Amino acid sequence: MDNRERLIQQYGNHVRIGEKKIGEMINYLREKGIIFEIPLEDMNPSILGCFIYNIRHSWRFISLGFPDDNLESDPVPYIKHPERFMESDAFNVVGYQFSKCINNDSFYKNYVPDEATGDTIYIMLETKSKVIACNCGKLFLELAIFRGVSEYDIENKTVAFYEHLSNLDFFENGEY
Repeated sequence: MDNRERLIQQYGNHVRIGEKKIGEMINYLREKGIIFEIPLEDMNPSILGCFIYNIRHSWRFISLGFPDDNLESDPVPYIKHPERFMESDAFNVVGYQFSKCINNDSFYKNYVPDEATGDTIYIMLETKSKVIACNCGKLFLELAIFRGVSEYDIENKTVAFYEHLSNLDFFENGEY
């Protein structure tokens, strides 16, 4: 049995049918804890650049046919000049800071701070492709699982379907 067959057998009954809208994803985040929308220009440029790099290079963003005329394979330009990569009308990102509180203690227990972000968890959502970028693996997986997958993706066993099954597997095994 290959990995895809194993994922279907193990998690096929746990798939969330129907992809959630961005507003529903934001409400889900609010249920998990206190979130604050942050203007992107107020974010640390290196953090913003890394998130934008991840979003612009995700298969979800690229598969929707968004223009890649200023797509760079090297992450350094994204970190030095993140604003350069947000100019496209196709690119719409909202950023949030996840504040530490009693409701979300489990996310901070599994979060490893780094030099750039300190002990702050950030979430960025690209509103058209529904790409998620987050510096906390557990929160990323919970939000990605909540996002769900479309009936089309399930019926046609697309990349989105297998991504969803893999996220369920990672979460179940504590791989965050």
